[in-house]
Amino acid sequence: MWILYYKSPNDDIDATRISQWQAQLPEQKRLAVQRRLRHDKRQLSLIGWQLLRYGMRQAGHSSFSLLQIAFPEHGKPQIPGDWDFNISHSGDIVTCAISQTGRIGIDVERHRELEPQRFKRYFSTDELAWMGHDAKRFIQLWTQKEAIIKASGVGLKGLSKVETQHGRTACDPQGDWFLHALTLDPDYSAHVATDIANACVTSPQRIELQQLCDI
Repeated sequence: MWILYYKSPNDDIDATRISQWQAQLPEQKRLAVQRRLRHDKRQLSLIGWQLLRYGMRQAGHSSFSLLQIAFPEHGKPQIPGDWDFNISHSGDIVTCAISQTGRIGIDVERHRELEPQRFKRYFSTDELAWMGHDAKRFIQLWTQKEAIIKASGVGLKGLSKVETQHGRTACDPQGDWFLHALTLDPDYSAHVATDIANACVTSPQRIELQQLCDI
């Protein structure tokens, strides 16, 4: 399993490059990206897809194209064959997880001030007791749960059905999940979830903008 990430040093990608990257996406995803109101969010979304393209080519698939991705009406996007992937972004970080063995999900969230108990409907009694009013603990739990629902493809409606167990394993109606904490930046929490017990998760690889422009 490969973990790639990009941290923006306030890069402003030129319009020609943006147009090229948009043209590489299937039509429905291209239109969804174009509908994003904030320019920075559109950039981060496009960078996420370029991380996937970069990662697949690094894995030996030199002819991989984003046009191969299927976007079912329900569930997560799919690459033909045994590959699975997931993309997440928050603040100025974009992450992409790629796997050829089992399902995978990833979530990254920037630390910020909030009141965890506002979201208590998504957490078990034990989880609520552990996080209390600590915003950082809340975000740690949230990234664990969201990585799992993104791996399974059930969406936010399944968040409250995920029960974490000490940040290493979890379960939901689909079965058992295995969690891996990622260290990307001290101001962020991030987790990967997989349904493979002994999955080999590589150390996150930081990718620079020029590397994405060169592929």
